[in-house]
Amino acid sequence: GFAEDAEGRLWMGGAAGLLRETPEGFEPVELGTGTAAVVGLLIDADGTLWADTTVGLRRLRPGGQPETPPGLEGLAGD
Repeated sequence: GFAEDAEGRLWMGGAAGLLRETPEGFEPVELGTGTAAVVGLLIDADGTLWADTTVGLRRLRPGGQPETPPGLEGLAGD
C-alpha cells in the first residue's frame, strides 16, 4: 500500500516491509517486526502512520518510535 504524509512524503509498504521516500530515493523503516510484510497503510489526522503487518498492527507517531498500540498486543495470531 501507499500513503502520503502532511509533508508530501510518500510511504510504501509491501513484502519488503515499510519504505519512506527521501530526496535520495526510498529507505527502509524498521517497525520492530522483523521481516513482516506491510499489507496496509494509513496516516490519520494527527499524522500518525498506521501499518497493518502480517504480525499485527504498528503505529509510528511523528518523531516517535514504532510501537504496538496498547491493548492490541498478540492480535496477529488470533
